[in-house]
Amino acid sequence: MILLIERESRVILNIFVELCGIGKEMARIRYLKPEFFKDEDLADLKYQTRITFQGLWCYADREGRLEDRPKYLKAEIFPYDNVDMDKELDILSKPKARTGKPFIIRYNINNNKYIQILEFLKHQKPHHTEKDSEILEPTLKDKGNGDGEDKGNGKAQQSECEVKERVNNGEVTVKFDFESIWKRYPRKKGKEKAIRSFNKQIKTADKWTLINKCLDNYLKEIEILEREEQYILHGSTWFNESWKDYVEWTPPKPKSTSPKKKFEYQRGDVDYDHLGKEM
Repeated sequence: MILLIERESRVILNIFVELCGIGKEMARIRYLKPEFFKDEDLADLKYQTRITFQGLWCYADREGRLEDRPKYLKAEIFPYDNVDMDKELDILSKPKARTGKPFIIRYNINNNKYIQILEFLKHQKPHHTEKDSEILEPTLKDKGNGDGEDKGNGKAQQSECEVKERVNNGEVTVKFDFESIWKRYPRKKGKEKAIRSFNKQIKTADKWTLINKCLDNYLKEIEILEREEQYILHGSTWFNESWKDYVEWTPPKPKSTSPKKKFEYQRGDVDYDHLGKEM
């Protein structure tokens, strides 16, 4: 009876949360600097395009990324105006006349569309309580004239993660291919979560080398212990934190291959045939 009441209470609570919108992504308060009004590239845009750009800040995460949902964004930013949001986003994604860089990048990951606001952290200071971004950044080719040489094709690969490392004469972009390490992993369960964990943790070349070394160790352990698939960690679990258990790794002892001794009945010195005749 108590379990039934608890179960019904949880259902009612979930309905309440859903109706109230608790836990859903909310608009955020962002900075608006005076320099915004004097930006010459923005001056070339219509008023509604400028407001669109401002509105995107409020719906982007702490890394300046958000879902590319024109209908939703139109309803949130222009609830009372007739605006073609898809067209406005296209305008913002075109190269600027002076710098050749766009204001935003529209890209695709596994058929999910996203937006990256360029130079977002240069002008914004997200609150420390904001959760980390769960959206992968666009690849170099999708950054087009923002950070790359070509114009991009608007399709980012989910298997790729780009990080920037400081070098002596500036900055270099290093690309880590998640797909290559995923192909090596023996139990491919929870790929989406695995990618998010990978993207959050593997941000330097040293970490990339380390996680590959850890996977080598884990694969050796599986082989030595002849571990069945059901006892191999899901990919989502291993790439989350479990891979760190194999940084300092000692090979386990292999399973014993010696045949089991069979029990042998020892007759001893008793003459059972003679004993039977006497009885």
